[in-house]
Amino acid sequence: MSVISAKKIGFPFFALGLVLSLITLYFLVLRKEGVKRGVEEFQKRIANGAEVSFRKFHFTEREEGERKWEIWADRAERFLKESRVHMDQVRIEILMENGNVVRLAGHTGDYWQKKQRVVLNGDVVAQSDSGYTLYAKQLIWEAGKGLLSSEEPVRLETVRHRAVGDRMQYWPDRKRLEVDGHVRVVILPGPEAGKGRKE
Repeated sequence: MSVISAKKIGFPFFALGLVLSLITLYFLVLRKEGVKRGVEEFQKRIANGAEVSFRKFHFTEREEGERKWEIWADRAERFLKESRVHMDQVRIEILMENGNVVRLAGHTGDYWQKKQRVVLNGDVVAQSDSGYTLYAKQLIWEAGKGLLSSEEPVRLETVRHRAVGDRMQYWPDRKRLEVDGHVRVVILPGPEAGKGRKE
């Protein structure tokens, strides 16, 4: 009787051992596949030159300890060969000498650190504390020159004006704006329009 009971008990232990061995082998294969996929992804990024990816990206440019401009992005990849950071869902704040702030936003952007140059693409909007809003497909911020420009058509809106042009250059600190190409300007009535004079 003891021999028969040993045989009855021995089979489930053998089956359990076999199942555990298969599970272990399965996870080892999965791990190997995961490692292989990870290596392949890494090789793709290296081939593209992007050696680092960030979920959230934030960069502050300072001059003599003072904040000059900042970049935020939902996702970023750094390309070492080009000294470039490619970003998605980008926001930039540029601080002017007079204390005003110019805020930029675009779907994607590229930042070249050595050149201090940022190119924003995709429904780009620029808003200033001084009261203008600028719309373009692409805007370029060159910090070293203090220049915001576009070689794409732009639309500029203020409370009193609407202007469109083929390209533009704007020096925020110098308060100088140039719109070139086929330019059209609409002057809107001011807040006092339509009110009669009291004599």
